Parts: sequence; structure tokens; C-alpha cells
Amino acid sequence: MITADDVASGKPHPGPYLKGAELLGMNPAECLVIEDAPAGIQAAHAGGMKVIALTSTYPASALSEADAVVPRLERIQIALDGGKNLSVSIS
Repeated sequence: MITADDVASGKPHPGPYLKGAELLGMNPAECLVIEDAPAGIQAAHAGGMKVIALTSTYPASALSEADAVVPRLERIQIALDGGKNLSVSIS
């Protein structure tokens, strides 16, 4: 978990997401962010990450900068191939 105490600037600055990727030992370009707010989408993209937006807080029209927008988390399906390879699909 990343809190305001862990970064110098909050969203829409990419700091929170970049710090999370760093702590996980991940390349930001390999990260997928699930967001529900425009500032979070901007932060993730500024950090070089892909974003799926949920329409739980804002309407889809306000989240259009995301790479994909879904109405419910259940619409996102994630699968591992037995290694580090991950596939994501949206139904």
C-alpha cells in the first residue's frame, strides 16, 4: 500500500504508481492499473502504465482517457500461462 507519506506528489502525478511498481520490483510499462477516477488515469499513463477504468465513481464519459472502461470489476478476466506471462481480457 502506498500512502501520501510515501510520495512527494499525489495523483495526477505518477509518483504513487511509480512507487508501487518500484516496491513490487516491476517495470512500470508491465503494470496494469485499475482506476475509478480521471486523476488516477492521468497518473498511471504519466507513469507509462496501461489503465482499465471502472465506472463505479465517474461515468464512462469522464474516464475516456483510460485504455478500456468497464462497468464492473467482474468484467475483467486475468489469466497466467504458468510463468510470468499474464493475459487480460474484458467481457
